[in-house]
Amino acid sequence: MTKYYSCKNPSKRVKLKGKLLSTIEEKVINEVWYFSPRSGLKYKVTPDNILNIFKKLLIVLSDKDLSRIPISGKPDTKKNITLRKKLAGKFLVDNKNKICLWYVDPKEHKRRQLFMFDLTDMLRSMSVKMNQKDLDKIPNGD
Repeated sequence: MTKYYSCKNPSKRVKLKGKLLSTIEEKVINEVWYFSPRSGLKYKVTPDNILNIFKKLLIVLSDKDLSRIPISGKPDTKKNITLRKKLAGKFLVDNKNKICLWYVDPKEHKRRQLFMFDLTDMLRSMSVKMNQKDLDKIPNGD
């Protein structure tokens, strides 16, 4: 059974910032949106616009800072929790290579590497499910 997240109360929207959102109708996930913690706007994520969204919202980090955020699936030492919470829900890239794209999961405060070939499916699987009426209450970005 899928749990839906409601944002009837505007204060609950704060908890959604930095998260991926999706609508579900008849048990099918329709769209994926990214709710930017910086702008407070939601951005629709599609294969056609995903690179433009990342260009707007990416945070470039040094290799040293990036390495302070553990990778999802590996043991957690709970170190650097302040930095990890600060970057939760954000997309990151290292300043040297600019090859690997990362998303800091807001639940576990660990980074997940994102791959272009399955990016849409990966983002959809990590999204918070909600109904269209509640999603419409969050303003759209460009």
